[in-house]
Amino acid sequence: MVVNELEACHRAYPDHHVRMVGYDAYTQSQGTAFVVFEGR
Repeated sequence: MVVNELEACHRAYPDHHVRMVGYDAYTQSQGTAFVVFEGR
């Protein structure tokens, strides 16, 4: 599911970076983030 959305985003915007961000609701902060696809 998530991978399909990431790939769809990459197909729609091939020249842009696509990042995945994990949010920690307990601390109300960003837990982790990384680039899944790099732009051209």
